[in-house]
Amino acid sequence: LIAGLNERGYSITTPVAHRGERSGIVCFEHRDHDSAMLQEHLSAAKVIVSLRGDVIRVSPHFYNTETDIERLLDALPVQGG
Repeated sequence: LIAGLNERGYSITTPVAHRGERSGIVCFEHRDHDSAMLQEHLSAAKVIVSLRGDVIRVSPHFYNTETDIERLLDALPVQGG
């Protein structure tokens, strides 16, 4: 998830620099896309995320598959798009 978001130009706002700081929650934003609109877009694509302030929060769990993560990433608008 983190690598895919970075590849697509999204900024990760949760601590990720050191593996010991990471949790199961990943928050992100994009300078070109309003987070509220991103949440609505993902919801319309049947991808469940939460809007927390100005960031999108994803809480993947053991029951999520790699396909679920790919679906989320594929549903995100591309940079500048």
